[in-house]
Parts: sequence; structure tokens; C-alpha cells
Amino acid sequence: MPLVIPGMQSSGGDDKTSKWMDQLMGKKLGDNSDNVTFAKKDLPQQHRVVKGDSMMTMDHNPDRLNIHVGDDGTVHKVTHGQATSYDYEGPTIMKTTKHQDTSNGHGNTYISMEPDNE
Repeated sequence: MPLVIPGMQSSGGDDKTSKWMDQLMGKKLGDNSDNVTFAKKDLPQQHRVVKGDSMMTMDHNPDRLNIHVGDDGTVHKVTHGQATSYDYEGPTIMKTTKHQDTSNGHGNTYISMEPDNE
């Protein structure tokens, strides 16, 4: 029986991300394919493996396969394009800081944002 999540739509499993999810979810990446491993050589040329809290570029490349793995190397999420997530962990409170840059003589103002962990 399919899992139904209110507010989320599926294309019926025939899009490219669903195809890769079916092949990779719950498996580890290795040299050869079997019941618990998917061969790295069978991944598309444009892919990246994202481990835990690793940093990554946020550029949008709709053809790039993002393979998210846990600490044990098991695939737990697959996306295309930039690293977007369907996992909702609630809002992030951001702290903004206003800065003045007078180094060029113009007095430019810019704002930086970072998570407020307090």
C-alpha cells in the first residue's frame, strides 16, 4: 500500500528521481551491485554523494543526482538539482546583522544572516 502524505503530490513514480529512489534507497554504494549494495559505476555521470552534514554547493543543476547517505553509508534520500529536502524540521530562526563597508569610500550597507542558536 503506498504511503500518502497530505500536501505532497507524486507523478506516479515515473519521474527520474523516483526511478533512482527505487534503486538506491536503503542500499550502500560499492564496487558491485547486490541486494544491499548499488555499484558506483552504474550511477549517472552527473552525481554527488552527500554525507551527513557535509557542505555542498547550492547551484541548481536539474540533471545532477544528489545521493544523501547516513553515517553508515546507507542511502536515505535521493534528489535532483540542488540539495532540496522534503524533510521538515520546523522553522529556523535567523539572526541578521547589519554591516557598513566604507573601504571603497561609498559606505555600502549589507546584511548577513546566520542561524540563531541561542
